[in-house]
Amino acid sequence: GGDDGGYEMKCHTGSKTTFGDWQADFYIYFRRGQDCRFPEFERDDFLQTFGKKSEKKEGRYSWSGEPAPKIHSFNDYGQKLEVNRDDNILALYSYSEDKRENKSSIIPYNEMKTENLVLARWDHNTLKQKLEKKFNQHGWFKCLKDSSNIYRGIIFGPPMNYELFISYVKTGDIYFDSGMYSGNPRPYAMWRADNRFWDSMVIERYP
Repeated sequence: GGDDGGYEMKCHTGSKTTFGDWQADFYIYFRRGQDCRFPEFERDDFLQTFGKKSEKKEGRYSWSGEPAPKIHSFNDYGQKLEVNRDDNILALYSYSEDKRENKSSIIPYNEMKTENLVLARWDHNTLKQKLEKKFNQHGWFKCLKDSSNIYRGIIFGPPMNYELFISYVKTGDIYFDSGMYSGNPRPYAMWRADNRFWDSMVIERYP
């Protein structure tokens, strides 16, 4: 996407479209300049503890796919997303919800063998600024391709503020699509929605 005269431009994509790659304000692993309860617990430790080992790439762990938290319910890795009273978004871990058979040896600290441990937090004010800078000017537009990969149309959607965004995070229409993996320092913290959601927001269509 890009900014074109106050409109956020989204490119034609397969089944989902990205709002932004917006890393959390807080992660449980050690980061310089951040208060940390577990200063020995580094990013690779986080990925090995709360992520999944790759079946294709030897030694690579990722916090993506199956272990990545979604709204509404805990996954088999004991993780879920939650929006708190201040409209911050939390990635939570609960030991009792972790279905992994060897979880007692995977979780390195007794203090982590607890309920609703915050793994990551996206602060309301930070996300609001990032979202509204992109989407709350004039809105957004998206160019559409046909099956021959030729641009055939354009759709326009309305501006979106944080209140609207967070309401769709709560319903699961907008979701955290994590792609963090070992060996690459980028967080790959994508916030996305399926294209049927974007289509439902359309207010103008050309031709």
